[in-house]
Amino acid sequence: MPADTLSPRAAKAASTKAIPAADAAADARVDENLATLQQTGETIDHASAECRNIISDNIAAAVETGTLTSQLIAAFGKSYVEAYNTSMHTISEISRDAAACRTPADFAELQKRSMALFTGSFNANSKRCSDMFGIYTKALEPLVARAAFAPERLFKAVAD
Repeated sequence: MPADTLSPRAAKAASTKAIPAADAAADARVDENLATLQQTGETIDHASAECRNIISDNIAAAVETGTLTSQLIAAFGKSYVEAYNTSMHTISEISRDAAACRTPADFAELQKRSMALFTGSFNANSKRCSDMFGIYTKALEPLVARAAFAPERLFKAVAD
């Protein structure tokens, strides 16, 4: 027999010792893998729960935003109807006063008053348009607030 080969008896003895050691090493690796898989599963469960919470919060924010938007738009629409009625009343008054003008001075006074009324009306309507952007900004605040923190919450859930 060559020097580097074992006798059948020695090979049997070596394998009898090596097989339990290999089994023990394999069992240890299986236990490590199971622990890693269990930890990964718990992390996924935790992250999934946080995703559900984030989605629930976003739905609540969307409902809150929708409610707030509808209330603000209703108020905004009401103010526009009031502005329209005021404008119609102003135009009616100016038309009636125009019929009563007898002199160039009367006409100049009417023109001065008309310009003041129309300028005031224009300024009020411009303010309403400007306020509309503020309304939408305010209505979107709940969504924006949650959107800013959702990624942070999810990353924290995975990190924990």
